[in-house]
Amino acid sequence: MKPEPARTLAVVLLRRGLRGVLTLVMWTVWLGLILLLAVQAYMATHHELGVPQFVLRALEERLAASGLHADFGRTQFDPSGRILVRDVRITLPGFEEPVVSAASIYGRLDWWALIAGRFEPVEVRVTGVSARVPAMLSPSGQADEIVRDLDGTFFPHGADVSVPFLTAWIGTMKVAGQGTLHLAASTGRGSGPLPLADLIAHQYAVWSTQAITAGTWVAAMQNPVLRAELFPTAPGESEIDFSLSADSAKAPGRAAGEVVGARIVGAWVAGAPPGTPATVLVAARRLTLPGGYGMERVAARVSILEGNAGGTTWGARAQSVDFAAAQLSVQGLTAQAPFGKIEVADYPQVRLAVGLQAWDHPILFSADGDVSRRSGTVAFEAAVGPGILESMQSIWHANLRAFLDWSEPVALAGTARFGPGGRFDGASGLVTARGLTARGVRIDELRGEVQFDGARLFAPRAYARLGEDFARGSFEEEVATGNYRFLLDGRLRPLQITPWIAGTWWPEFFGNLGFPLQGPDANIDLSGCWTNGRKAKIFLRVDAPGIVIEGMPLDGLQGRTFIRPQFSDVLAFSAQRGGGAAEGNFVRRYDLEAGDWRSIDVAVSSTLDPLPPLKLLGGTEAVALSDFTFSAPPHLTVQPAARECTGNCRWACAPTG
Repeated sequence: MKPEPARTLAVVLLRRGLRGVLTLVMWTVWLGLILLLAVQAYMATHHELGVPQFVLRALEERLAASGLHADFGRTQFDPSGRILVRDVRITLPGFEEPVVSAASIYGRLDWWALIAGRFEPVEVRVTGVSARVPAMLSPSGQADEIVRDLDGTFFPHGADVSVPFLTAWIGTMKVAGQGTLHLAASTGRGSGPLPLADLIAHQYAVWSTQAITAGTWVAAMQNPVLRAELFPTAPGESEIDFSLSADSAKAPGRAAGEVVGARIVGAWVAGAPPGTPATVLVAARRLTLPGGYGMERVAARVSILEGNAGGTTWGARAQSVDFAAAQLSVQGLTAQAPFGKIEVADYPQVRLAVGLQAWDHPILFSADGDVSRRSGTVAFEAAVGPGILESMQSIWHANLRAFLDWSEPVALAGTARFGPGGRFDGASGLVTARGLTARGVRIDELRGEVQFDGARLFAPRAYARLGEDFARGSFEEEVATGNYRFLLDGRLRPLQITPWIAGTWWPEFFGNLGFPLQGPDANIDLSGCWTNGRKAKIFLRVDAPGIVIEGMPLDGLQGRTFIRPQFSDVLAFSAQRGGGAAEGNFVRRYDLEAGDWRSIDVAVSSTLDPLPPLKLLGGTEAVALSDFTFSAPPHLTVQPAARECTGNCRWACAPTG
């Protein structure tokens, strides 16, 4: 035989080698399939496969790195990396009793990491999770449940955890959430603490104390629902957009406030540095506050700053509150469209500005003070319509219109000051009014500055117009006694202020005087008591053109007078009529008990026609002179003949030329 070439031999050997390798691979595959079939048959018959020790050991090491200890009940496992653990109990360092428990935890592990002996979850589902406040932190001294029936799914991605859905109950509040939570940076795959477990270990005590505080508010709500969505914003930070709604809620503790149809929407940046601003929007159908205050259809915007979290709070500090409502009610009174802003950035220093529509006119309030000391300043501007009187009368059950009434809006502006403890330190303001009736006196126009210190009402500058008459000056009153004083300069008919003077002596004195041309120009110092007319006292300087006295017209009258209810002293007067003149003084005394004049003293030097004045004074002198005629008015002097009289008084008259 002729030998085969080397090339032919190599081909034969290669073919036989490939056939052998192929046979080995086929047998290996078949063996693997047989083993897999056996495993599946075992799992199908036994329904569970114990978690390999290396998997449990890896999980325990990752939890221990975060300071957590876990106890497991039954477990199920399959080689593809899926694990189901039942009856899980987690204990924190320093606490003996479990603080977190779960009915079941399902996990899907990274298969390649599992082959390498590492525990790398890629999906976690929890069911029936509950969380408790450690007994040493609970006010009751027991491990009170704060979260129950928590169900959720988590997908870890390094330092991020994606949460497709999460539901739970916190007390009576239903919670639903989703999103992505950004945790602290991971220490590396397969080693170090699990990010979520590490967060729980470090924040659980803080969360517990916060939950205790929140639980008090949750218990005060009817059917509360909290929805949240998480977004990673920066390393170690996550924004939580949330909305909280409730059918109604009552403030816990001593506060008597209540809200109906409440909804709160906002965002909280978990892990944000101090000073991070945030905004919360609040709405309610009805809000009731202590003191008989109520608001309808309320909307508010709350500006806050993140602070250092710790203790029982987030560390957030409110900066300001902007609010508006459809209606405000205060102890039976109603106002429309209230709005305002409250600034509390420097609490207990508080600043407040509020506006509203009351009795069809705008009112603005502002306040600046220290809440802890109950001191500060309150200011207001208002156009007050007459409708306020009806509301006030229904509350106070008093006829306020008998004291004060007006037909047009009264413009008011003022400031009140309060010292520590709410002590009233005084108030001042400006008032402008038209169509005003004050204690029965019609005032067509009024302007003035008013000051009040709690005991004394003082108007240092005032102006009033009564028809054609006017007066300017000052007014003061002692509130406790009702004593008052007017200092006026103007033009005024005395009878127009008769309702201000108690008793009948004022109209009796001035009732015989008429001012057909105009009211007399006068300077008046009028003092007295609103409830006791006998205390009245008047200093009066008057210049009255065209005055009529007891039907006798005069061209003019000037005089200075001091008047009391029982005493009238015309210190000096002068009168003109038809080219003649008269001057002198006049004193008249009145017996208030007897209701009659006691005496009249008159001293007159006159060149007037004597008959009209003598007829005015009465007596026989007028009869005696009635038979005489004068080519020119005589110079007549009248001296008192008697200082005491009853009924009719007599004078002695002596012509001097």
